Amino acid sequence: MAEEATTVAEGPTSTVTGGEDGQAVPRAGGNLLRRRPLGSNQLPKQALLATAQESAVGLAEFVEAALSQGLALADEIQTSFTKKGSKNSVDSYFRQSDGEKWFARSSEHQDNKAKGTADFEEFDFGLRIDHSIHEKDYTPDVYDANKLLDWDAEIQAGGLSEGVGGFSEIKMCIYQMYHHISVLNDRVFNTLVITARYQDGFLVVQIPVDLSTFPDTVLQNSHSKKGRFSGPDGHAKNGKKLVEGQYVSVERVKRLKKETQDSILWEMATSSDAQGSLPLALQEMSIPAVIAKDVQFFLDWADKRRNTA
Repeated sequence: MAEEATTVAEGPTSTVTGGEDGQAVPRAGGNLLRRRPLGSNQLPKQALLATAQESAVGLAEFVEAALSQGLALADEIQTSFTKKGSKNSVDSYFRQSDGEKWFARSSEHQDNKAKGTADFEEFDFGLRIDHSIHEKDYTPDVYDANKLLDWDAEIQAGGLSEGVGGFSEIKMCIYQMYHHISVLNDRVFNTLVITARYQDGFLVVQIPVDLSTFPDTVLQNSHSKKGRFSGPDGHAKNGKKLVEGQYVSVERVKRLKKETQDSILWEMATSSDAQGSLPLALQEMSIPAVIAKDVQFFLDWADKRRNTA
């Protein structure tokens, strides 16, 4: 097995600084869709983060900015991305943006509860509701999805339960996603996950976060301890070395009304760096195939779930 430096403590350390406390300054008004992780001061106020948040961005402002930017990016996949190819009815795209390379995919599916496809409610359940938990369920290489905190109480108290900017059913939380990587060390991605419905469908936006800026009250629930996986007692991966990576992604599912059979458009775009010893250029060669496989993984999972219900 190739040796890699273990780069996980409790969170990434590559945040660009700008505040007096060494954290990056709040940037809800800027581009949130970057691989650069957000520190606690760049997130909306949350009870468990209170001791680490000397400043914070407004919840409504942040959520609307992230979702609006995500929706705009999804709209650009088939217009400003370069098409790379198509395989198994999944189109692949890429583009360079702000020094980061983005990869995307697009696929169209019959809106139907049938083998090889899924209806809108099944897409919504599997991809928006409990997004990270279900990603672990249908993705073979993901072995743990650990929820660190959520903004449920803050969304309720802030009046966002009714929605903002045309988005509704808003959820925001932070998950640690643990991935098995062949030959190399396993990876952990600490990710802010924002999900919402909108008129035509739903949206999932994921942005990396910097756990090194989080208080111990949050980190005590981390499944990363001293660079190794520390999950539930008896977990087969306990003690495995970890390398921390970052990814930012947007996932959009929407209904397409047609004369004969309605269909569903599923689009996803991501920019990622798994870190470790594998050069980014080599990582990027495999990303289109990896994200394309997720389509069949999900459809197989939806079919299995439907047949065992």
